[in-house]
Amino acid sequence: MLPDNYNWAELYRSFEILFGIMLCFKIIVMWIMIAYQCQTDVFFLDREKVKQDDPGSPNAWRMIFVANEYNEMQNMQYISVEYTLFWFVFLMEGQGWENWSAHDPSLDSNIEDSLQNTYLKFCLTVILLLVIGAIQYIVRRLFSFVVPLPFHNFIDLCSVTNISVFIFDQRIHGFYIHGESTGGQSDVSFNQVKTYLDNEERGESRNRGLVNEYPNLQTFEIYLPVKIRQIYEVVYKQPVLNEISNFRQNMSALQNSSRVFQLSALPKGLNIQALINQRNEVSQYFINYISQLKNYPSVALKERGVCQMFSDLPPDRVKNMETPLFLRDHWYRFRRVLFGSLDFDLLILFSCIYTVLDIWELNFLQSTLIVYTFYKIFIQLPRTMFGARNLSTKTLVESRFLM
Repeated sequence: MLPDNYNWAELYRSFEILFGIMLCFKIIVMWIMIAYQCQTDVFFLDREKVKQDDPGSPNAWRMIFVANEYNEMQNMQYISVEYTLFWFVFLMEGQGWENWSAHDPSLDSNIEDSLQNTYLKFCLTVILLLVIGAIQYIVRRLFSFVVPLPFHNFIDLCSVTNISVFIFDQRIHGFYIHGESTGGQSDVSFNQVKTYLDNEERGESRNRGLVNEYPNLQTFEIYLPVKIRQIYEVVYKQPVLNEISNFRQNMSALQNSSRVFQLSALPKGLNIQALINQRNEVSQYFINYISQLKNYPSVALKERGVCQMFSDLPPDRVKNMETPLFLRDHWYRFRRVLFGSLDFDLLILFSCIYTVLDIWELNFLQSTLIVYTFYKIFIQLPRTMFGARNLSTKTLVESRFLM
């Protein structure tokens, strides 16, 4: 039923050219998605109050620790690329499953007297990679109650450290992780932290949730009024970017060229304290607006409708709104800004690369080496490097602490 393999020039050449163009666009789209994730605005809202008898409070190490954990979370993948490629090569090459893509296919994996069809192999590659990835993803989700996923641990960490997190993937749209210590403070001794956790386990402390109606809900999808976003940009974001830009322009050409390839996004000698004071000023604005949700939960807190959930459209009241809108985020939609959200897109990209290399008549071992090298250099490295730089710039945490 398949076209004749020997009539390649007439039947397959145009399709292979089109497939190569599709691969190029798929790579470009992947880079665009990575660039989108590496441009999000991340703001850490430290709720710890200054102690009058301790001039060093609040302790900076809490925010550094949270930033480091966020950096690990944003670069973590739910599907192991190494594990996936290993089992893929084992099944296709070691078990002879590639023979299922023979021009005269059957369930016999030992067929050797029939030419293989590249596009049957493409379908087999896509299905097998997606199945291997899906099994890993499902297993991790099923056992998340035993081994919590990184974003679960991060939400718990926010509560223990008394730090909330704003993540803006668009100008007025983003996500909010409510981190507030059940004991009211976290800049205390380890024994005191343990006491807070024990009291919480016994139900003798306040809930971690933002509103009483949902005591365990800590994640929200948010829409902010434009004026709040303008406050964030004018008071904090733009001064930080301008300060960094002006500082680098004033450096000598030799010093500037020596820093081009450094991971650190905050130059040495930058007036960090002045920028931190501006960050604290914005924090007060955010705390005031969050209090509106506590005081008027029926107005500020809503649930996504079914149509909006699947279409990803904003609620109707977003236009010209004066107060923040919080949507209950039971499914942790903020994961879209994490590298792990691209796992299945990566597997489809790998399938396309495998097919192009198969057209060039490379075997699976050679193709796997090329695919893995491409992934490490052109996908993982840019995501890790630019993600850390963006986080360092937006949070004023030195990139050397982001491991």
